[in-house]
Amino acid sequence: MVAQNHDCLNAKLMAANAKRLNSKDYQHLIKAKTIDEIWTYLRDNTVYHNVVQTIDGQSSRRIAIERGLRCFVPNEIKRFSYYVRGQERVFLRIYGLKEDLINLKFLIRMLTQGVEPQNQLTQWYQNAHNSILPVQKWSEIQDWDSFKRVISQTELERVFSSYHDLDDEESVFSIEKAIERFYYDRLMGEIKKLPKREHLQLIEIFKKEYDLLNLIWFYRGKRFYHLTREELIAYSFKGGAKVKIPDIEKLSDARTLDEFLDEVQNYPDYNFLFPKDEAIDLHMEKRYERYLHRHFERLFYRSQNGFDKLIAYIEMLYIDVKDITSMIECKRYQLTEEETRKYLIRSINGNRKGIENGN
Repeated sequence: MVAQNHDCLNAKLMAANAKRLNSKDYQHLIKAKTIDEIWTYLRDNTVYHNVVQTIDGQSSRRIAIERGLRCFVPNEIKRFSYYVRGQERVFLRIYGLKEDLINLKFLIRMLTQGVEPQNQLTQWYQNAHNSILPVQKWSEIQDWDSFKRVISQTELERVFSSYHDLDDEESVFSIEKAIERFYYDRLMGEIKKLPKREHLQLIEIFKKEYDLLNLIWFYRGKRFYHLTREELIAYSFKGGAKVKIPDIEKLSDARTLDEFLDEVQNYPDYNFLFPKDEAIDLHMEKRYERYLHRHFERLFYRSQNGFDKLIAYIEMLYIDVKDITSMIECKRYQLTEEETRKYLIRSINGNRKGIENGN
């Protein structure tokens, strides 16, 4: 990418970021008395006004709300894709397939429940400019067999070829892990192609993310699923910063959960995932997301590389969407303002100015 394109992209990203939700917006959303008040505020005061108008504010299904809001993110990826070239553009296309990962997992869950996903597929179609799925065939998906016929026309066919049905939760779980492995293996392949000197900070954040995903996977595999060593290794992600192949093998050798937690002490940078003074399971996902959010936020304000700044901006948008849906969910269950804050990823009272100034 030529230097002037970086300058142009940097300027446009700073302008776009200024329109993201700020602490004042968060405070308004948290203090809203009803879900309808949240929708009204999003519609009248935020960049999400267009997508919010298409969603029923009284919807009782969190996933429907999240899907509507997430329409904004792929649209932003498309909007900024015109400013990147070469390997960076290829990376952005693969990175953007994260939406496919989410859509596929949700679609499979719908099929296991015997629900025909036509309405949801129509919504996905509107944001399918970067999809690996054959969108022109989506109308044919009614059950597992028709889904496999459609998938057989894509490179995802090898992921699903060994799964003949959705008989039980174990089958669904295995399929979901296979989808994740497909995406993250492809993403790591593109990460390795990025010029390391130009994108060192971005590459390191992604490698740390792989470490965290592996540690969470091993913990859950031992805590809830009692998986074998082979199963743990099969669905782990290669290419992390500190949890490399020998580490993966050693962690998988832990015979009990306690042994695993003892072994994790060898990775002090990630000990925050497994606090000793509180329930580990509670808010584990939030601890992981908060860690990544801090790193991507720092990258956005400190990096002069327009492409790195773009990926950081997209990641921050994903966090905003997750926080909005969390606030809506907390409102449904009538949680207090203080309780709601515990479920948010962003620090509302954090000093963003310090990050902007490079501190």
